[in-house]
Amino acid sequence: MTQTTVAKVKFDGSAWPFYRTNRGAYDLQMAGYTFEQLQNGDIGALFASVYYQLRDCAKRADISFRYSFDQFIDLSDVGDSNVMRAWSLLSDAEKAKTKIPNPQPGPGQDEEPGLGEGQEGL
Repeated sequence: MTQTTVAKVKFDGSAWPFYRTNRGAYDLQMAGYTFEQLQNGDIGALFASVYYQLRDCAKRADISFRYSFDQFIDLSDVGDSNVMRAWSLLSDAEKAKTKIPNPQPGPGQDEEPGLGEGQEGL
């Protein structure tokens, strides 16, 4: 499955594709977190949101994401990880009411995953 990547997130020594997905939002709610918790800055909800989005983006890019939520939290503190900056990417997109591109390219669009126009990697 090919998609447009909004950003790259460094985690556990690798760069991972990262953007908002419906599956990631659904998994967040099914795990018992609410969007209200996110808006109020709840750290657990924050980590969970990034985790579920990152996990789904990796799956869509056919990249093995073998981490449990606990492993994700522990490893996000290590070295060059920037997973918490990913949350600000999603948050900024929400504040600016920026529509994150559909993961499926339309006719004539580039088939290669990459950064969205005007976006920089994290």
